[in-house]
Amino acid sequence: MKKFYLFCASALLSVSALAGSVTPQIFYEDFVKMGEDGLYPTGGWTTWGIDATPGDNNAEIDQYMKAYFEDKDESYLLLQYGATTIAISNTNFIPATTADQWLISPEIEIPEENMSLYFTTGFYNNKGSFGSGKAPIAVYVSETGNAKEDFGETPIYTYNLSPSTANTIALKNFIIPMNGYKGKKVHLAFVQRGKSCGPVGFTNIGLGQYFCEFDDSNTPSVGLKGEKITISNNIGMKTPVACASVNAVLEINGEKVAEKDIAKNLGTTSVSQQYVNVSFDNVYEMKDESLNYKLLITPQFEGAITSTFEGTIGYPVTNYPNNCVVEEVTATGCQACPAGTASMNYYAENYPAGHPTRGRFIGIAIHGLINYFDPMSEGVSAYLSQALDKTASTTYPGANFNRSTIGMYPWSSSSMNREILSRSYNKAEVVSVTVPDVESTEDMYGRKVVVKYNVYSAYDAESRNLSASVVMIENDVKGYESGYTQTNGFYNRTSDYITSNYGQFLVPYMTDYLAGGSLGYSMIPFDKMVYNHVARGIFPSYAGEPIKGAWTADEPRELEISFELPDNVMEWKNTEVIILITDDSKDGKIVASDILDAKDFKIGDSAVNSVADDNTLICKEGRNIVVTADADVPVEVYGIDGTLLCSYETAGAPLSIDGSAFNGLVIVKVANVTKKMMF
Repeated sequence: MKKFYLFCASALLSVSALAGSVTPQIFYEDFVKMGEDGLYPTGGWTTWGIDATPGDNNAEIDQYMKAYFEDKDESYLLLQYGATTIAISNTNFIPATTADQWLISPEIEIPEENMSLYFTTGFYNNKGSFGSGKAPIAVYVSETGNAKEDFGETPIYTYNLSPSTANTIALKNFIIPMNGYKGKKVHLAFVQRGKSCGPVGFTNIGLGQYFCEFDDSNTPSVGLKGEKITISNNIGMKTPVACASVNAVLEINGEKVAEKDIAKNLGTTSVSQQYVNVSFDNVYEMKDESLNYKLLITPQFEGAITSTFEGTIGYPVTNYPNNCVVEEVTATGCQACPAGTASMNYYAENYPAGHPTRGRFIGIAIHGLINYFDPMSEGVSAYLSQALDKTASTTYPGANFNRSTIGMYPWSSSSMNREILSRSYNKAEVVSVTVPDVESTEDMYGRKVVVKYNVYSAYDAESRNLSASVVMIENDVKGYESGYTQTNGFYNRTSDYITSNYGQFLVPYMTDYLAGGSLGYSMIPFDKMVYNHVARGIFPSYAGEPIKGAWTADEPRELEISFELPDNVMEWKNTEVIILITDDSKDGKIVASDILDAKDFKIGDSAVNSVADDNTLICKEGRNIVVTADADVPVEVYGIDGTLLCSYETAGAPLSIDGSAFNGLVIVKVANVTKKMMF
């Protein structure tokens, strides 16, 4: 589903690049940038809450939130959940205490009389482990300041959130009128006063004249010459005052071609938007060029401004083979995950690179934590939660194909075939990956990897809703400690069991894991298991960075993404770099991809982030860690699982730490400087 959100206000303070749409809004905050920079709300946001000890029962989320909030000063912290960042409060305390947690906005100047406030809540009840009661939330407005006492006793809105029935955060959207504040400067307060009800948070907080959501799923993205084009949008709207109709104007290639008024009551008391179908049937006959259209929507109430949605229906001059990116969620502590590993091997062998007319399989295995610590989960927790969200599953192993179709085992080959055999109107190619001129992986940490890539569109367009991200994976990963021990639920099974439960195609790839196989252990020793496609990081983010500007059919856009080599990489020469092109107008579907092996990387100059801070320097000499720092500076060495291996204090001269007993990746902390080293 293609969705575009507009918040409209007559004072234009920001312009969004969403689908080429102008998106005026007087205020918006999704906490994404704050969450990238730290744990606490900043930028004028303030918090207030009771001073209480976080809960401590057996619920997994309770333990997590206790660790997250312990020794933190703020009552709200930023929590990344899938593609969402939530300012969330832990409201379960010892002893059981009613929360009074306040998230207070910066000052906002209100330019109009009738405004709408939009926000999303996130509530985690963990299947009732915090009790079955509801979580009350409230929104307050202050015209005098941002202290708690400035907000008075009467909220402008209250609601009781219902407990989540699943082991997941439940998101709910609210749109409420906020009238009578024209010309005033206000603060908004989002308040949660529940008792033993689990974490409650807020995000996507916006203020505008009205809310408007465009979904153009029924409008084609390409058209052939002579084809009659229907432009159809399902528009969700919510206005702050009564509104009986909507005016819709369609412009094509700069000329007005149609207009209609659509009767719709948008002034109900519901906090949800109402939907208006705006369809212009067979309105244009495609020529041998792309069609650029503009839809202007104006709700019919006094003073309403117009929302504008722009789109392109492309006239393709070519098409391209389509790869299939499989993002698998897996874990060493998952007993069914050997079947996921086998499935990835099946896809790699049956959908290889080099086929003249079809794409290829590109695999990414994203590790999470199940039952015990998994070293391969380091650095990819956010990527994992977003992939799980896209997979729409809480079970491992699971996978999505091009972030579009859900599957995992070879019986999902129909989905794979559909992706592989389809032709695409987009193409990506990795032009080069440049790494610094160093031999050792240790010397690579903190240095830049530069990825240059091309992206093609099969048709002309003034803009496209495409974004790009880079994933680094590592192959031939072998364990060096118990975190790599793989749980195997198939150690006492036979090939007949695999055929009956997973299909005959998987049998050859599962043989090693079955009874009598070379890996036929209930717990496969860490020194025997080898992992491929291991995700080491995604850059700059899961959603990627927007590719702005106009497109010329079948001509490359030359682009670049750079990042620091992830310090979870064990051997950079076993890595591969994957470029992902996603289409925001297709719910983030991967529409183009490419992969390059480390053997084809270029060696060149690269910037290095110093691991020094003032007089502090950390380096490795043979099997020794050498630390140069001022006197009386604490030095600690940790294992990758967080175990303290040794600690020292500097005396003003270089400190040499014998690392002969270390095995694998270790973390060296010297005051506020951290470096990871491989032994």
